Amino acid sequence: MKEYGNQDSWTRLFRVPYMGGVGSDPYTKALYVYEDDQVLLEYMMKLVVYNSRDGTFKTLKIQRRRDWMIPEVCQESLISPCAE
Repeated sequence: MKEYGNQDSWTRLFRVPYMGGVGSDPYTKALYVYEDDQVLLEYMMKLVVYNSRDGTFKTLKIQRRRDWMIPEVCQESLISPCAE
């Protein structure tokens, strides 16, 4: 949304097509959008990178991963979250 509160100012950043080759999960979540138009997705307890320029998916392989994974996105900041 370019202008707060104005629904007409929405801009589509990317569109992820149906991931039939990867499987189907209604709980796919976008975690991060890179500057080069790639999107990091959480999909079926895996991390997948979608390249919106060429329409490809790449499943990331994580070493030493246990059965359960909860991805978190952290924003670096010099402002304390406890500041008033």
